Amino acid sequence: MIEKKKLFYKSFLFIRHGETNYNAQNIYMGQLDIELNENGKLQAEQAEKILAKEQIDLIFHSPLKRTRQTTAIFNTRNIEMRELENIQERNCGSFQGLSKNHVKQLREKAKKHFFPDDAETDAGFENRVFSAFHKTLSSNIEKNILFVSHGGVFKALLKILNIESFEIKNCQIIRFIASKNEKHDWAVAKIN
Repeated sequence: MIEKKKLFYKSFLFIRHGETNYNAQNIYMGQLDIELNENGKLQAEQAEKILAKEQIDLIFHSPLKRTRQTTAIFNTRNIEMRELENIQERNCGSFQGLSKNHVKQLREKAKKHFFPDDAETDAGFENRVFSAFHKTLSSNIEKNILFVSHGGVFKALLKILNIESFEIKNCQIIRFIASKNEKHDWAVAKIN
C-alpha cells in the first residue's frame, strides 16, 4: 500500500463524470468509451452552477468521452483544460460491459472478490492513480486544480489517503483537503 504522506500535499477538487446509460443500468464500464446520457448532461449543467463559485485555474480530465463531455458542459468560464491519461477508469478486463449483478454472482460463486486476469491489478491501478495525482499536484503548485475523473479513481484516492471509502455520485464534487497539522492528514468535503 502507498503511504498517504507521500502524495504531494496540496488541496484540490474532484468531480465524477455525469451519468451514462451504463451507470443507469448498473453495468461495469471500466475503460469502455461511453457517452453521457441526457441526465448526465443535465447533471454537468447543474455542476457548473456550483463550480462557478470555486477558484479553478486548471482542469485535468480523463481521456474518456464521459469526462470530456462533462468538462465541456460545465467549463463555461473557458478554464484551461488538459487531458490526463492516467486518471481514466480502471481497466476491468472482461467484466467491462457486464451487469454488476452478474459480476456479483460470479464473485459469490468463486467465494471471493476478484477482477479477471485481463483486468488491471489493484496495485497497478492504485500506483497509476497515485503517480498521476502526485506528478500533477507537485508540478502545478500555484494552481487551483479540478480533476474530472471516475468512481474507481475516486475510491483509489480514498484508499491511498487512508480515508474511509464511500460512493461518489455522478457529477458529485468533492474537495480533498490537505490538513495543516503535522501528521499531514487528508480530509474530504462534499460540495454538492
